[in-house]
Amino acid sequence: VISLLVGLTGIAVLNWPSISAGAIGDLKGAFLLMLAGLSWGAGSIYQKRRSTVSIPEVSSAYQQLFGGIGLLITSWILREPEINPTSGALWAWGYLIVFGSVIAFTSFVKALKLLPPNIVFTYAYVNPVIAVILGYIILDEPITRWTFGGAALVIIGVLGVFKDQNN
Repeated sequence: VISLLVGLTGIAVLNWPSISAGAIGDLKGAFLLMLAGLSWGAGSIYQKRRSTVSIPEVSSAYQQLFGGIGLLITSWILREPEINPTSGALWAWGYLIVFGSVIAFTSFVKALKLLPPNIVFTYAYVNPVIAVILGYIILDEPITRWTFGGAALVIIGVLGVFKDQNN
C-alpha cells in the first residue's frame, strides 16, 4: 500500500505546477482523474474477485460499451459543443480505438485475470511518465524539477510494488 501511495504522490507532483498556478480547470481535471482511477481500481478488484467466470475479451467489450454510453449521456447533460475533427484528429482517434481500447484495455482485463492486481495497476503510474517523455520529445514540452521529482516517485512506487510482490 505504501508503494502505491508513493506512486500516487508522484502523479500529484507531476501535476503540481499547473494546479498550484491556480488553474481551476486543471484542479478539477486532476481531481476527476484521481476519482476515475479510484473507481476503476475498485471495479477492477471487484471483477477479479467475483465468482463468475468471464471471458476477458467479452468483459472488456461490455466495459467499453457501457463506459461509452455513460460518456455520451454525460456529454449531452453538460451540453458539450459539437466538434468538427480534422483528418489528423480522426486518424489519432482511430489509433486510440485500435491500440488504446481494443488491444491495450483488453490486455489489461486479461492481465487482471492472470496476475495480482497490484502488478497490473503499475501501468497506471508508468503511463504519465511515458506521456511526459513523449511530450518532451515530440512537443518540446519542458522538463522541470517537478517532472524529475514526480517521475522519480512514480518509479520508486512501481519498484516498491514489484519488491512487495516478490516478498
